[in-house]
Amino acid sequence: MPRFAYLVGEVRCPQRKVVTVEGWIFADNLQPFAELLAFLAGYTLYDEEFDWIALEYGVKDTDVDTGKWYTYAFAGTQPLTLHVAQDEGSSVVHVRVTSEAAITADLAAQLDLLVMVCQDYTIARQGSRLVH
Repeated sequence: MPRFAYLVGEVRCPQRKVVTVEGWIFADNLQPFAELLAFLAGYTLYDEEFDWIALEYGVKDTDVDTGKWYTYAFAGTQPLTLHVAQDEGSSVVHVRVTSEAAITADLAAQLDLLVMVCQDYTIARQGSRLVH
């Protein structure tokens, strides 16, 4: 399994460009990954419990080997879409983040860092702040 996230590619058409960043993270880090992804997207989690329940149940029937992914859109100021699939028999999930809007170099670096941290650390919530 490759370490870290990487820019998969850009699909260009006259009206839009889809950018994809993908990698794997520890399954236990999916909730903080999604919360931080929402922050990067400028998306307000009005009900974190509802958003998390949607992700938790959506990912249950996924399988990276069969190509069955769950998709969750963060429609913020920088719209990002999270695609996630379980890797059966392991403690990781595969993630893909796509955007039809242009991703700046800074945002691409932040996404790469987010994946890297979720590969190397167990992130836990204490109060209203995420800590590792």
